[in-house]
Amino acid sequence: GTPGRGKLSADAWNVVCTIHLVITLIRIWGYTPGEEGLRQRLMLHNFLDLVNAVLMASNRRSSAAHGQSFYDHGHRYLQKVTELYRGFNIKPVQHVALHFGDFLETMGPSHAYRTPGFERMNYMMQMTNTN
Repeated sequence: GTPGRGKLSADAWNVVCTIHLVITLIRIWGYTPGEEGLRQRLMLHNFLDLVNAVLMASNRRSSAAHGQSFYDHGHRYLQKVTELYRGFNIKPVQHVALHFGDFLETMGPSHAYRTPGFERMNYMMQMTNTN
């Protein structure tokens, strides 16, 4: 971001990725014919798997089915992303994220222990002049 405009918060990125990009990418990639359209639809479905995993993780309710859905979408996303984007290597944090479904099953919905409150504190600390 720029000093005048700032940068997007995690919640703003969540809105961009789970709402605006979904609508935009469906309109752009969902209807292209031919070989190029096939690849774009595969990329779209891959992105939607990521979005569904994020929605399961940020839901206000939780169950074993939510945890399994998170795992299924996250696993399919990582499997397909390595096929679609040659040279992409799964990072350890992405592997660890797949275990988040276990937290949904054992600890309940993530709103009680996720980070927006901590991010607000980080933002306030970043705005503090230390010179």
